Amino acid sequence: MKNQKLFSAFILMLGFTLCSFDCSSSNASEDDTSGPEVVVITPSEGAQYDIGNDDYSPASILVQASATDASKIELGSATFFNSQNQQLDYHDEIPSSFNELSVTSLYTSFQTFEEGNYRVEIEFTDELGNTTKVVRNITCVLDVGDNEAQ
Repeated sequence: MKNQKLFSAFILMLGFTLCSFDCSSSNASEDDTSGPEVVVITPSEGAQYDIGNDDYSPASILVQASATDASKIELGSATFFNSQNQQLDYHDEIPSSFNELSVTSLYTSFQTFEEGNYRVEIEFTDELGNTTKVVRNITCVLDVGDNEAQ
């Protein structure tokens, strides 16, 4: 009889414990129909980057951006294109599988030795598939100061 009461109490406590867990697989706001709000810190639109006049001084383009959203952000990416619309580089950030954090920042860089116009597409996507893309057009030029010194 004592074992039966103990077993009943255990089952009752287990039931309460299981009912107290939030078993939903997503914390997405169902009212969220817009893409993440993106703030691009660098590069600015129309930025100009200098390429040195030797083989060891590429233009280094730093991309730094942050994003916020009502839902978890599952992807942040930066894609680099040249003036012929050829993709030169791609970098992405995804949340950690261990802690399921939202992607709130993107930090990467791209280097080139070629003069010309480049496009950087910075994109964040939330767990509902809402996407925001910010485009920055930049120019890489041969460092004029180095040329004049020769």
